Amino acid sequence: MYIIQGPFGSIFFQKIIAGGIEIWQGYYQLTHACTVRFLYRRSYTGIHAAIKGRQVYRVNGGAEIAFGPDECNLVLLPSISVEQCIDQPGEYLSLDIFYPYGMLCRYLERHSLLGQLSSQYEAQIPCMLGRQALSVSEEIGGVIRQLVQSTVIDIMQAEIFALKSEELLIRLLGNHLLWIQGHTQLQNAQQQKMADVKQYIESNYSEHFSIEQLARQFFMNATSLKNGFKELYGMGPFTYLQSIRMSIARDLLAKKTIPVGEIADACGYKNVSSFIKVFKRHYGVTPGKTKKIAK
Repeated sequence: MYIIQGPFGSIFFQKIIAGGIEIWQGYYQLTHACTVRFLYRRSYTGIHAAIKGRQVYRVNGGAEIAFGPDECNLVLLPSISVEQCIDQPGEYLSLDIFYPYGMLCRYLERHSLLGQLSSQYEAQIPCMLGRQALSVSEEIGGVIRQLVQSTVIDIMQAEIFALKSEELLIRLLGNHLLWIQGHTQLQNAQQQKMADVKQYIESNYSEHFSIEQLARQFFMNATSLKNGFKELYGMGPFTYLQSIRMSIARDLLAKKTIPVGEIADACGYKNVSSFIKVFKRHYGVTPGKTKKIAK
């Protein structure tokens, strides 16, 4: 047991070694905000879990990794300094499990994640699964609670501790793969929905609808629709609608017999002056001049 006390309160660390795996339990009773600096003379290759309280870690004084209550992640850090920043007094509980790098690589390889993480780690770049901490599932939470609530008093318990630590790693990697698969499916579904929106705009360019109406039509919120459409097609849905209308208007203007007012109406503009203004902004010339050029 390691105890640190000061005007900020008390911090307790318990270290357990089981089958080459190191488990550190951290318990903080803080009366003031504080920063705890850890200097790793070796690499950190393991799982960090925030069980109680929000904790922010600053790597080499730069990049920050935040963990909320009941969040964890697999983290690979070269031999560097890490600052743990706690900005509110209160109770905090954390768990760190250090795995031998060779063991970690074997599990990463089984889950097809070795190349993704090891290349960054070997280049001395801090990395972790995904871009942010992962919410603790019920299964992972159960394993974490067993590790936190237990103490090792004999060899048999140490072996159980090691097995539980490996189980936690397997479950975390498995959950991450499920998240990747679900995220990929979500992305595919989102792309299909954006394609449906695009088709709807192309088929209904002469209709009048707001972004909110369009979003409701496809069971989305307006922000997701605008951002998703722009990410996929490089422009917002109404910019795309306008480009469709302008392209059709130019084609209709080439037909000498159709008046500008009818063309405006056919393209979804009830106000001719609005149509002329948009057309000129889009092409740099008025519809009337375009019609004369076509003649």
